[in-house]
Amino acid sequence: MGQNFVSRELIDRSPDLSRLDRDGFVLEIRAGHLVVHDVPYVGADRSVKRGSLAAKLNLDGGDQISSPLDHTILFVGEYPCDSMGNELEQLRCNDRREELGNGIVTRYMFSRKPAAGRYRDYHHMIQQYVHEIQRHAQEIDSTVTAKTRTVVENPGTDDDVFHYGDVASSCTGTTTMARRLADDVVAIVGLGGTGSYVLDLVAKTWVKEIHLFDHDRFQQKNAFRAPGAPSVATLRQRPTKVEYFKQIYDNMRKGIVVHDCRIDTSNVIELTRMTFVFICIDETADKKTIVQVLEKANIDYIDVGLGVSRTDDDKLQGLVRTTTSTDEMRSEARSRIRGRQQRRHDEYDQPDVQLAELNSLNACLAVIRWKKIRGFYGVQGREFNSVYSVDNNKIVNDCIANND
Repeated sequence: MGQNFVSRELIDRSPDLSRLDRDGFVLEIRAGHLVVHDVPYVGADRSVKRGSLAAKLNLDGGDQISSPLDHTILFVGEYPCDSMGNELEQLRCNDRREELGNGIVTRYMFSRKPAAGRYRDYHHMIQQYVHEIQRHAQEIDSTVTAKTRTVVENPGTDDDVFHYGDVASSCTGTTTMARRLADDVVAIVGLGGTGSYVLDLVAKTWVKEIHLFDHDRFQQKNAFRAPGAPSVATLRQRPTKVEYFKQIYDNMRKGIVVHDCRIDTSNVIELTRMTFVFICIDETADKKTIVQVLEKANIDYIDVGLGVSRTDDDKLQGLVRTTTSTDEMRSEARSRIRGRQQRRHDEYDQPDVQLAELNSLNACLAVIRWKKIRGFYGVQGREFNSVYSVDNNKIVNDCIANND
């Protein structure tokens, strides 16, 4: 179950196509037609087959969809029958061979007027024709439906950074917002607990490229702080973190670029090619260098951090920090980022402490903040630093003064 082909821009502007998309139909825009794939029908041998309906689009001005021109529709497949193998004569109009491209060749034209004389919109039209054909197939197999999303490769729609279409955005009507992230080239510096969860979230957005910077190998302890579940065989191979995560997320998308190195003064210039950077490393001297170079290049970034300590009654308490630096809040953000000289011992340094939930929370807060900056989420305040406290379940925000 999977994906729609329909043009993202066209579906955004068309309420009736949006409804079909949300219903789960497999749609494609091809040669001026709305093509609906995976429609179950009965063949002459009384077996259930799959065909496609193709309705000529009534485009007003080239990019706005009006109601259907007439009540006819084209069909790709054998002539559909009832459950006894009798052809559906009530649909017959004429044979109509038409090549729509991409291997789609229609064979028949159907004509079926609705009671009102014409179809209100394409949602009404497709629903009616699918019902007329599909109901006979369901008499043979009650489980068949045209509301499928068969997983197929992305044929080159707006979201073709993925190997298959982003139906999560199309089904929820957030395609326009998703497109606001499409021009970003994102770097994640450090693929430890928090950095790996940042990758998991950013990989599901429309960004052009995701650059991964880390020089460590993926070890057994990392398996308990990262998304997913590596096998024993994988752990024995001791892959580098960047290659391990690239192999996983290459399954879903393009544009994963690995840098098997640690960022320092010799290569920090690589980050100036990015449009946004997530800094997910411990407080070291290298972090200061990274911050200086990003600010000089006027590149926005988010720095994350965790601090955990043990209480007297043998429980853990901790803080989850998310610090954002943009052009209007450079100095404020820099004041919240600790360097090596400020580092203090905490339980997070101990490899046996399992904190995947805090790592993932830190990543979620960082990615949400990035999406706010890019206009995906609404913004009410001007926070540049937030600290979540585990023990009292509160988030405290530091905001820059509003001079308006």
